[in-house]
Amino acid sequence: MVLCLVSYCPSVSERLGGNQPDSWYKANHWARTTAIACFVLVALVAIVNWTRRYVEYRPRKTTAFLRGLGYRHVAFIDLSLGFVLTLTTLFLALLVWCLQMQPYYRRGVEWGNSPLGIRAGYIAQGLIPFVFVMGSRINPLAWIARVEASRWMLWHQYGARVLLFFSLLHTFVLMYAPYRQGGMAWVTAYWNKMNLWKNFFNDMGLLLNGTVALVALGWIVFSSFAKLRNWNYEFFVIQHVLSVTLFIMSLWPHLKMGMPDCIYYAYASIAIWIFSVVVRIAWESVEMAGVGKWKGTAMVEGFGGGDVRGIGGVTKLVVETKRGGWDVGTYVYLRVPSINPFQSHPFTIASAPPTDPKTPSPLTLLISTRSGITKRITNAAVNYPHKPIPVVIQGPFGGLGERLERFDKILVICGGVGAAFGWPIVSKFGKEGKVKMVWSARSLDSLKWFEDDTTVNRSSIQLHLTSSPSQIPEKSTGSDTEVDCCGSTANSTLNGTDTPMSDIGEEKRLHQRPTHQRATSDYAAPSSCCAPLPMLDSVDTPMSTIGEEKRLQSSSVPSNVDVRTGRCDVRSTVRDYAECMGEGEKLAVIVCGPVSMLAETANAVSSLQWDIVRGRTGLGEVWMHKERFGW
Repeated sequence: MVLCLVSYCPSVSERLGGNQPDSWYKANHWARTTAIACFVLVALVAIVNWTRRYVEYRPRKTTAFLRGLGYRHVAFIDLSLGFVLTLTTLFLALLVWCLQMQPYYRRGVEWGNSPLGIRAGYIAQGLIPFVFVMGSRINPLAWIARVEASRWMLWHQYGARVLLFFSLLHTFVLMYAPYRQGGMAWVTAYWNKMNLWKNFFNDMGLLLNGTVALVALGWIVFSSFAKLRNWNYEFFVIQHVLSVTLFIMSLWPHLKMGMPDCIYYAYASIAIWIFSVVVRIAWESVEMAGVGKWKGTAMVEGFGGGDVRGIGGVTKLVVETKRGGWDVGTYVYLRVPSINPFQSHPFTIASAPPTDPKTPSPLTLLISTRSGITKRITNAAVNYPHKPIPVVIQGPFGGLGERLERFDKILVICGGVGAAFGWPIVSKFGKEGKVKMVWSARSLDSLKWFEDDTTVNRSSIQLHLTSSPSQIPEKSTGSDTEVDCCGSTANSTLNGTDTPMSDIGEEKRLHQRPTHQRATSDYAAPSSCCAPLPMLDSVDTPMSTIGEEKRLQSSSVPSNVDVRTGRCDVRSTVRDYAECMGEGEKLAVIVCGPVSMLAETANAVSSLQWDIVRGRTGLGEVWMHKERFGW
């Protein structure tokens, strides 16, 4: 697009000669190189992850150095240092590459558009298909690179911001070019020539359709910030789809008329989106037809008494299966046609996977009551308890990045209903005596979520209660069990009152509202994991009234449960557990809960990595997986 506001306008051949060394007519290589670089990065990640799947060897100190650097939590942006460093490096590489060639502007706008503006636009186009694929539910990159789709979602989120940056740079530079030559009069003339709505789909509407695409992209990024997204998630989903549709509809004529050699990147983005939608529809159609692994019905049950309808209430949903299994750390998308036939949402599978995938095994989800569909599911549980409801299940998706079988010990740290993620791990590996779960919950009522499970010895669970002292009952006198830091017990025989806990599930919230907002206060208070179990009646917890004291004495903590009061000191818990391990042993730390819990755990594990690097510990390896209930 050439704007000629001077008396003499150069011919095409003259402009072509004056466009060297960065010719407009050869600028597509900027988009092509950007796309190739993205493919190379994905290929490198795939090679590393597929190699790790079949090769257990990890260079001890090199691995610890990289994890010590990468696991560290950056508080003010709630991201890991590894992600921040990687994103910053890639962004700066693109920016320096974009800025390294001069001149940034032609002799005048009559000689063609700014080379810098054109470069920025082409780089943005090369990024668009990858931003789309990283945000897809049916994500080919998850299969190719063995990186779970929820991890790609974070790159989708920040990749869109990088895309917006280069789009803004493209727009600003192209609009500044006429200003530096003729002031606002030229900018106005530039705009007036290209802003007619009737020209939206032709070459005289480049400024208009480009502006609409930019505004749509800006709104997509802005509306995706956590506070706005969490305000009303269902509204977010609807407007997000509409905004992306507007973005593509505006971008297509902008590219077709302004950068026709870039139109294929828009086609690729549309194809990725259509592929994801078609696969989802076909998959759900198979399940609805009764051909898939799920039977299509579920039982619902509400917990929390009169509070079940409020924030923090919990609904258990048990889905019948026909065949097939899943693994720990996976999730499914749930659609309840009788409640909302047009939306499906992700929920963690909390049932332990069946030992034989061919044997039908019930799949349990635990849904925290928020708003929207979770509120309506809760109402169904209250109004029609134990009545089967039709459901459509799609999955399982996700999983852990490592095989837990290769670790000697597993430490699971959970906050509130984050126990949904950790419980299947305890159920699967608890019999081997290699796992310990440290769970911070508001009250003992949380144990009701698990009371149907008869497979787990509760002695592997350490429960921290964070409710007021008046709500914490006295430890029953029938149990003097002490639990050491590695989860072994002394005198831990189950008696008739030892009701094992049940499997649960929880809203995963990769694209949905956080379900752990209550859990920020759920884990709260120092307690060393190697200390023997304190009897709750001996804890220095003041009682406000005689009535409260009598209430404590009239109730009891289930025996064989390691119950403690107050906030869990995550750093001490991780370090003390690691110190109990032998020379060369491998430790897996898995955390699921609020951001503050994830941050403390990540920093504690990072500290252990540096101990390995400095030779201060004999641990062979420490690996961490963190699960955040959010985008």
